[in-house]
Amino acid sequence: MGLDTAQAGRTVQAETQEVPDSAFDHLTSLVDTLDEPIFCLDWRGRIVHYNDPAARLFGYAPSEILGKNVNTLVARADHEPLGRAVDKSGSGAREDAKKNLAARAIRKDGTSFAAQIVLTASGLDEKAVISLLVRVPDAAQQKPAETRNATAYRRMIESLPGAVLLLNFELGIVFSNERTAALLGCDSLDQINGRKFLDFVSPSDRPRVIEDTGGASASEPVNGRYAIVRKDGSELQAEMTTTVVRDGAGSPRGLLAFVRIAPDDKLKPALMGTIGSISSIVKLKDPYVADHQERVTQLACAIAKEMGLPQETIDGIYVAGNLHDVGKLMIPGHILCKPGKLTQEEFTVVKNHIRIGLDVIQAVEFPWPVAQAIAQHHERIDGSGYPDGIEGNSMIIEARILAIADVVEAMSSHRPYRSGLGIEVALDEVTRVSADKFDPELAQCCANLFNKEKFFFS
Repeated sequence: MGLDTAQAGRTVQAETQEVPDSAFDHLTSLVDTLDEPIFCLDWRGRIVHYNDPAARLFGYAPSEILGKNVNTLVARADHEPLGRAVDKSGSGAREDAKKNLAARAIRKDGTSFAAQIVLTASGLDEKAVISLLVRVPDAAQQKPAETRNATAYRRMIESLPGAVLLLNFELGIVFSNERTAALLGCDSLDQINGRKFLDFVSPSDRPRVIEDTGGASASEPVNGRYAIVRKDGSELQAEMTTTVVRDGAGSPRGLLAFVRIAPDDKLKPALMGTIGSISSIVKLKDPYVADHQERVTQLACAIAKEMGLPQETIDGIYVAGNLHDVGKLMIPGHILCKPGKLTQEEFTVVKNHIRIGLDVIQAVEFPWPVAQAIAQHHERIDGSGYPDGIEGNSMIIEARILAIADVVEAMSSHRPYRSGLGIEVALDEVTRVSADKFDPELAQCCANLFNKEKFFFS
């Protein structure tokens, strides 16, 4: 993946970095999809890339900040603790080390502000590339929610493999990615964005496109096969999956369409590439959510194996586990990390992460019931869960397993706003305290894995 001109202006390849260009380019491209200020550091703590929100917040031009030590960004009193955190992150890169600290950030003009620094290291080769996220507690610094959501959708579309388009309800193309240009044989996105999608559909198939997309919803994506007309007039048969996308408040905002040439043997690797891209975005946006997803996946797959489920089912659980909280990308951080009890309004916002995640996930045609598992992982067998309050065997087994793994991991692990409660408390919750909410056989299987020392979180 090559860097565009704007991105290259905010990037420098440090001589000691020693990472493959493609891996480094991919990482910086993902950083550029996020709407929070992020700097990329080499293993010595030198700034090698930063995104637009970081440029706006700190006010530096590329020539003034690239190659400089990260301590340029914080007050002198914070130099030593930040340096230690960078050293520890770099040395622990292979384990995706994460460090958090409070610091006084310093802008180019000398003004300062309180910030929360989150360091996430990725071992791309023998050296580390460290992502430094700067969180600003002051709500006045935050973008309006609607703008933030629109930007997140736009940048997520840019990062996904395959042709992806964001359409309005009149089928006007609001935004598309570079893969769309390649599929349609166009030289640039300027030849696509702003036009009607029907301009690229064979006249004989246009009535079906209008009918099919009119029936799309967030809960029921629509699949269709149409003749797509390329710029040179040639046609190709393509499949399109369309779903309604909504903002953080749950309001419909448009249609998300995945367009692909009829599937072949390369489909499964492409799907895994999509999973990897989205998981990487989550890791950069919120390391705690990413770590939670990975650990839930470990436990859920272990339960499935212990129960003797088919490998195909385990594969589906692996995919669903790695994506089950992707909708939290759109949930404000001050709500996700709030210490203490959430208000009813805040809890409603948090619950909406399932719907938001499905807006993206259901547009991908998985060979497993991934969307259904994600939609149901907060349901409970007594009907007390959300979003739909289904119960008993109405929950697919993948969701029943994820529900248990999700609770056990969340309760036992440390979070920024509270200490972990421990594995014994978590297992007691799913097997005894709230036994009527979880599948008893699966809950006992989970407990046995820990009690017989057959499973440990890595």
